[in-house]
Amino acid sequence: MKNLIMILACFIAMHTMACASGDKPITKESLPQAAQAFIQTYFSSKAITLVKQDTDVARKTYDVVFADGTEVEFNGKGVWTEVDAKTSAVPQALVPQHIRTFVSEKYAGQTICRIERERGKTEVKLSSGLELTFNKDGQLIDVDN
Repeated sequence: MKNLIMILACFIAMHTMACASGDKPITKESLPQAAQAFIQTYFSSKAITLVKQDTDVARKTYDVVFADGTEVEFNGKGVWTEVDAKTSAVPQALVPQHIRTFVSEKYAGQTICRIERERGKTEVKLSSGLELTFNKDGQLIDVDN
């Protein structure tokens, strides 16, 4: 009997988690205010193709896809976590100065086409495909092809 109750409880928990997660399209106006301001500041000239909210058990995120393929991800508070400009350059103002300096000195001629911030690290992808990871102190900690 205990096993049956345990199995039933696990099934209910898994079902609840599955129902709680998922992507749903939303309007730009439904984004947190910080995300709307970010888009207005850095991407006001780009047409938006899709705005979606992704909700799972632990967190909520937002994704905005522009007509040129650029994608921006925001956390639940509307703070950007990733900007992927695909083959063009991300706005320079989003890249910390120490990373811009490092890239211009060590990888002259390369542009930063993706930047991602997470837990004290910043990862950038260069137009050559090279990925550089910096710690919170601005030191290069990883290079990946």
